Amino acid sequence: MPGAMKTLLRRLMVIVGVICGIVSTPGRMLAQQPSADDARLVDEWLHTDCGLGDNARLENRIRSRGMVLARLFLEAIQKGPSAEKLVETERVAGARFEQRGAMMNREQRKITSNDEVATAARAETRDEYVAREKRNVSQRFRAQGVSGLALIGARTELQKIARDKTSPVRANAQIALKNLERKGPR
Repeated sequence: MPGAMKTLLRRLMVIVGVICGIVSTPGRMLAQQPSADDARLVDEWLHTDCGLGDNARLENRIRSRGMVLARLFLEAIQKGPSAEKLVETERVAGARFEQRGAMMNREQRKITSNDEVATAARAETRDEYVAREKRNVSQRFRAQGVSGLALIGARTELQKIARDKTSPVRANAQIALKNLERKGPR
């Protein structure tokens, strides 16, 4: 009987160990420090226009890293794009504004005074245009962070954002959660 009891006890300990390992895995992955490669992967995702091209390989790479990336996506949502990205946006938007103005001057005869779009475009100053473009870039960047959280199935983090009435990406998080609910548990 003592030998059988020892074997039973060993098996029970192995089972308990396996269960503890399975239960603690998500927490350990979130606590695991992301690598420099993880940061580059998230940066690539944040600067990708999800509406263009085939991102299946990038999405698969993100999914394979899972919750390790959650911290990086949350940081992107909180901080927004880098100062360098915003300076680049300002430069590009300023040049685009000038090109738009030149085109409108060239095409003046084709644009009627009743054209609401043209009227609105003429009324917008360069500074207003650049500020709007910077807001748009910042919003898209943060929304990509939310979609990254959805991609890795970070429901808890998305729920926190969805409840935060001050979050600029609250609606994005709510939509992401609805989509995750439709897919079911992973």
